[in-house]
Amino acid sequence: MKGREMKGILFKPDMIKAIAEGRKTQTRRLDGLKEINKEPNAWTYHPGCSFPKLGRFTFWFDNQKPYHGETGVTVCKPRYRIGEVVYIKEAWATYIQDDSLKPSQIPEHYRIWYKTDDSGELSKYRGKWRSPLFMPEWAARYFIKLLDVRPESWSHNDWVWRIEFQRITHPGK
Repeated sequence: MKGREMKGILFKPDMIKAIAEGRKTQTRRLDGLKEINKEPNAWTYHPGCSFPKLGRFTFWFDNQKPYHGETGVTVCKPRYRIGEVVYIKEAWATYIQDDSLKPSQIPEHYRIWYKTDDSGELSKYRGKWRSPLFMPEWAARYFIKLLDVRPESWSHNDWVWRIEFQRITHPGK
């Protein structure tokens, strides 16, 4: 049986460059806060009833205490957890003769081109640019370790996950 697969995370190309250069060390994400953000001003985050290292964060509706019933309390779980290592997904390509292959069919030892490095010159060997959504872990070159994950009230009072991280070398090397 294979070990647990590493999660990937998407960033825009300019943010990938900033991470590579050590200029970006945090991000904000909305994943898992959809219900709370329907009425963001009605919810209060309560750190005393939360377990960040377990990925469990408690919110009280309209500032109710937990003893007022379950309807006033919800526990949100972010996609990413403190201490987790994730790989950065980016647009990528491999050899042109493999354009018809699915990412899972491409041999892991093949050369990878990254769109953030693209100078615009055509290569007679490079194939089509592939979506970062489908980038497998083995093709990634950047990895980050999550140092902190916590909810934060953001613009227009929406709740977001504030994720602090540091870039690391490949965790398996």
